[in-house]
Amino acid sequence: MNMHSTIHTIGNQVAVMILDHDGGQRSFNAIAANLGLPPRTLRRRLTTEGTSFREIRARVLSEAAIAMLQAGNINHETIATKLGLSDAANFRQAFRRWTGQSTQAFTRPPYRASGRKKPCQDLHTA
Repeated sequence: MNMHSTIHTIGNQVAVMILDHDGGQRSFNAIAANLGLPPRTLRRRLTTEGTSFREIRARVLSEAAIAMLQAGNINHETIATKLGLSDAANFRQAFRRWTGQSTQAFTRPPYRASGRKKPCQDLHTA
C-alpha cells in the first residue's frame, strides 16, 4: 500500500471529519451523508479496512484529549465541550475507557505517581 492510498482510506476520511466538525456532526449518519454514502455502505467499507466508526471515534477523541491534557491549563469541562461530550464527568469516564487510566493519573508527574522523590530532593537530603 502506498502513502497516497493510506491518506485516502475511508477510515482516515472519517477521522478527519470527526475532528473537523462540532459534536452534533460527529454522528455516524451525518458522516456517511457527508461522504455521500448510505450508512450500510460506510459500515461495510470500514469493516473491510478492519475498523469501525466507534474505534475511529475513540482513537481520534482520545488523541485529542491526550494532547489537550498534555498542553495543560485546560479544564475538563472545556475539553468535554471541545470533544462533543456532555460534561466533565462524561469526559473523565470516556478517558478512562480509552486509556485505561484516570485523567488525574495521566497528568500526575512520574515522581508523584511512583512515590519517588523529585530528582533535586535527593541532592538536598544528602
